[in-house]
Parts: sequence; C-alpha cells; structure tokens
Amino acid sequence: MAFPINSLLYGMGGGLFCGLARFMMTSQSLRSCNFAVYSFSLITMVYWMQCRYNYSKTKFEMIKTQKLLQELAAVEGTSEEELIKSKLGSEPVDV
Repeated sequence: MAFPINSLLYGMGGGLFCGLARFMMTSQSLRSCNFAVYSFSLITMVYWMQCRYNYSKTKFEMIKTQKLLQELAAVEGTSEEELIKSKLGSEPVDV
C-alpha cells in the first residue's frame, strides 16, 4: 500500500507542472502559485480516492474468492463441488 507516497508524488509533479504552465501563459506569479497549490490538492485527493477504491474492490474480491475456495475444500468430492466451481469461474482477478 503505497498510496500516500504515490499520491503525493503525482500531486507534487502535477501541481508543479500546472503552476509553471499557468505562469508561462499569464506571467502572474501569485495566481500561478495559487493555481499550483489547488492543482496539487485536487490531483492528490483524486489519485488517493482512485487508489483506495481499487484497493477496496480488489480486497473484496479476494475475500469473496477465499470464502468460495474454503467452501470448495469443504465439499470436495461431493455433488455440490460443481456448483461452487461454477461460482468461481475462470475469470482473471485484478490484483
């Protein structure tokens, strides 16, 4: 879980780029600095939320798969085995 590091690095890089681009277009240093800080904040928050969402989704899928595998181990060799195997499917899991 490197959410804080990645989020801050992308936020700093994006804020710096947006601030410099704004300064090159307008030559207003104070507004460009404000724009850079706002861009940093927005990019950091959006990237953090996107990472957390993907992590939560993956964690939920892994827990669901673990439970199904435990059920499969419990009913292995019975007629219910095929039913659980059909629930597991052969779809790849995003990790």
